[in-house]
Formats: sequence, C-alpha cells, structure tokens
Amino acid sequence: MPYKNIVFVKLEKRLFNDPRFYMLSEKAQLNYVKFMLFAAETYNRIPKNLSAIRKGFKTNQSNVAIENTISEIRKVFPKFKENGEYYYFEDFESKTNYIRECPSIAEGTPKEVTDIDIDKEEDIDKEKEKKKTSRFAPPSLEELNSFIKESSYSVDAQQFIDFYQSKGWMVGKNKMKDWKAAVRTWQKRNIETGKTKGTSRVVENYKETRKMLDKLNTPINEIWKPEVK
Repeated sequence: MPYKNIVFVKLEKRLFNDPRFYMLSEKAQLNYVKFMLFAAETYNRIPKNLSAIRKGFKTNQSNVAIENTISEIRKVFPKFKENGEYYYFEDFESKTNYIRECPSIAEGTPKEVTDIDIDKEEDIDKEKEKKKTSRFAPPSLEELNSFIKESSYSVDAQQFIDFYQSKGWMVGKNKMKDWKAAVRTWQKRNIETGKTKGTSRVVENYKETRKMLDKLNTPINEIWKPEVK
C-alpha cells in the first residue's frame, strides 16, 4: 500500500558502489546525504548561508567544516551546483516524488503518488541509463595517442583510426561500443605476433650484443687483417 502525502528523496543504492562517493571524507559523505534531504525541504533551493545550513543539518559542525565539505562534494559531484543565492542539485526532480505547486505547471492540488508512479519513474531512469551507455563517440587522434601513451602500448593511433573509419567503426557486424577495449585487443595481437616497439628494440639490442660477443671470440688477427696488396 503506497504512503500518502509523504515526500521522499530517492537515494539510489548504487551510490555505495560509486567510487566518487568514497573519494569524499566521511563527514562529506554524511553532508552529501543531508544536502539531498535539505534540498527536498527547500524545494531545491539550499540557502548559501552556512549558519542556516548548520541549523538545517542540526549539527555541531563549524561553518568552516561545512564549507570544506561543500568544496569536496562539488569537485566530485558536478551536479551539485550553486548560483548567486543558493545551492541546488541539477535534475533533482528525478530524485523526489514532490510535485511543486506552480500555476504555470499544474493547477489545484498535486496528484497523489502511487507505487505504479514510482515504478514508472524507475523504468524511465533505467531507459535513460541504457541510452547513455549505448552511445559511442569515436576517439580523436589526440585522445587516442594520450590513452596509448598512458597505457604504454605500441599501437599506431593513426592506423587504428584509419582502419575503423574505413569500416564505419564497426566490429564485425556490430557497432563499436568501447574503443579502449579495441585498443587493448590490438596491443594483445601485437604482443602475440612480436610486433610491439618494445619487442623490436629487445631483438635489435640482442643482435647488436651478439655481434659484439662474436667479435670478441674471434682472434685479433681475424678482426684486423692486414691489407693484402
């Protein structure tokens, strides 16, 4: 049975698996959750007044401590924003069941939210996530070279781009989904065929060393033969 007239904030359980959340200090993690609850109380208009935030949080934290956690949160979660008057969460409407009473949007009392409405909202969120993950953007030459350098790979970036551009960025019959995975495959193939730059250098060094050792084992009169006229 759905709860009536209760405003909730949707705190997604995947937050526990979000590495960004663990980049925050424990105090900033707690304040992040409190800011979401405070946003629900203030219609997503959190006053830029540290004393007011302290009262809203019902905390003994100092103003400096709260200000520091705000900086932490904004660096890690870019959707926590600010303007000249208040802090707010971008797309906060998707995280709450509260329907604002605004004459330009709706007249009369807000509609009652049911379990069916919540399920529909969750389905919409899932579809949005699917669309985000399904989008593919080919890398630029600079981006590709940067990834290859950081990974210490020996893949030829221009050859990689030319190859897949000629195929419309298709892998077999499917559209490429992850170009970094494709680069890793090319690197693995290069290693298996012995075509990496590192392997070539090792082979060349070995050949040069072998030549020098062979000369050292050769009698001196064989190395510097007198010129016969």
